[in-house]
Amino acid sequence: MFLMDVYLIITGAIGKVTIRNCIAMRNGKTESGVSKSSCDGNGFKLGGGGVGTAHSITNSLAIENLYCGFTDNNNPSALSIANCTAFDNNKGGGKNNFSVYRCKDGIVSNSISYTTNNTTDKFVNLSADYSVYKVDSSWYYVKTQTALDTTN
Repeated sequence: MFLMDVYLIITGAIGKVTIRNCIAMRNGKTESGVSKSSCDGNGFKLGGGGVGTAHSITNSLAIENLYCGFTDNNNPSALSIANCTAFDNNKGGGKNNFSVYRCKDGIVSNSISYTTNNTTDKFVNLSADYSVYKVDSSWYYVKTQTALDTTN
C-alpha cells in the first residue's frame, strides 16, 4: 500500500513533483481491512489547499482505494496525467476514479478508468486524448485532444 500525497498549504508551493511508475492500492484501510472515519483513502493526491503547482504523474495505477484514485485535491494548476489507470476506486462511496476538476488547463492522456462499482469520473477545465472514462452510466473514449467538462 502506498499513498502519494503532495498536499502543501502551510509553507506554500513545493515545486513541481513528477511521479512515475507507482501503485496506490487499497489506501484508507488498516492492514486488517478496517476503515475508520479518520482514514484518508485517496490513491494519488496531486496538490491541495489551493496552492498551485503543475505536478505530473505517468505510468501509475490506482486500485481499490477507499476514495479517489487520482485527485487534484484543490490544486488550481495544470496537472499532467499520462499512461495511468484507475480501477475500482471509491470503495467508501461518493468519490471518483479520477477527480480532476479544480485545476485549469490540465491534460489526461493515454489513461483508463474502469469500474465495476458504478464509480463516475469528474473532469473539468482540462483536455484529454486517447483515454477511457465513465460518467454516470455511459462510457466515453476520447481519441483526439478534446476539452472535457464532466460535471458529475
